[in-house]
Amino acid sequence: MKKRLHIGIFRSIISCTLVFSMSSCATTIGTPQPAEIDVRTLDVGKYPVDPYPISIQYPHDWHSARELAAIRLADAVILGTEINQDLIYGTGQVITLAPSSTLALTESNWAVLERNGFLYGFATGRTNTAVESAGVIFPGDNWISEPSRRKERPTFISILAMQFPDESSAAKAATELEDTDFRVAAEQNAPVLLPKYQNAHAHWRPGIPSLGSTLAIGRYVLYLNVGLPDPDLAQLVSVTEQVYDRQLPMLDKLPSLTRRQILELELDPHQVLDRTLVESRRAEPESESFAAWGLQGYLNRQFNATALQRAFETAGADGFGQSAISLVIRTRDRDAAHDLAPILLRPPLDEIASADPVPKIPNGNCAEHTNLSRIDRRERRFTCAITYNRYVSLVGSEQLIDAHQLAAAQYALLANTW
Repeated sequence: MKKRLHIGIFRSIISCTLVFSMSSCATTIGTPQPAEIDVRTLDVGKYPVDPYPISIQYPHDWHSARELAAIRLADAVILGTEINQDLIYGTGQVITLAPSSTLALTESNWAVLERNGFLYGFATGRTNTAVESAGVIFPGDNWISEPSRRKERPTFISILAMQFPDESSAAKAATELEDTDFRVAAEQNAPVLLPKYQNAHAHWRPGIPSLGSTLAIGRYVLYLNVGLPDPDLAQLVSVTEQVYDRQLPMLDKLPSLTRRQILELELDPHQVLDRTLVESRRAEPESESFAAWGLQGYLNRQFNATALQRAFETAGADGFGQSAISLVIRTRDRDAAHDLAPILLRPPLDEIASADPVPKIPNGNCAEHTNLSRIDRRERRFTCAITYNRYVSLVGSEQLIDAHQLAAAQYALLANTW
């Protein structure tokens, strides 16, 4: 989960109005913050604090462009809670290359995509059971038919949205994906008709409470898997149709892309990534460690998005800059950022205790995760939150002093970025 920074003319203005004290220059532009601190006095350790023109440096290569296209698509994929409020656990995954598709597709399915010119995709899976996130995406029949692993079979919805070069290749891919899945257990599977979507392909294995379906819509293909506690075909059909009811309008609002348009995508459409602290100066988008997300796309990446969604919507959060060492969120205004920060320090499922705040930074609060066994693998022992104007940032580290330096550097970067 990205700005236009004109270094020449604005560099001197920034240094006068933000980096140095507010009275040190004769010319100022913009509105000064009350009690603006001198960020030169902060302990930022080894971390950079100067704005980096990432959009200028972005190389627009094919691999990077597909990452951006898939991240863009994530904003047009529904959340499980839009179908069932209990489906709060899961994660999402950018799909651009075969190795990254292992959680969402089999090798034979990937061959179908390659034959038909697959461009990019985004997969998400949601369930009502708090299991390891890696087991949520497209769990399939094997996962749902092993009651020994859990007290009862879970409810889940998995969605993979993909784009192909043209309508013909998308329609062909949808048909071949269904054929490939059906042949895995041809003697046991049975075709299923969806009354509301008779162009969709669907099948199930009688007695197993899951249903798979594919549907081509223009140059997009949707690949669904729905699971319920009981093998009730009418209910499986109903839920699958509900997913299409909500998902198809989302894709209708997102124009598909030509290859040239994919290469022309902006690295930072939400204008947050150039404000996000990075350890190495690079400009290649990567969904795990260097990406700009919209609200829907970012929620699709969270293990438990329900509480966060309410907080983000209240704050008017609409842009998320993510790096390997920082997360920057753009909110409606300064007050919204201030209100959001303490909520982000108390994520769902984690047990935390207060830690020493960041030196010199107003409201630079920190927390320690005290139950490491329950922490998402992307979390760190210490987390700090800082705010600057309408932006709030989270940083984390295994060492408190490093977390403090990260937070200080992130604050300085926000102050230094025009």
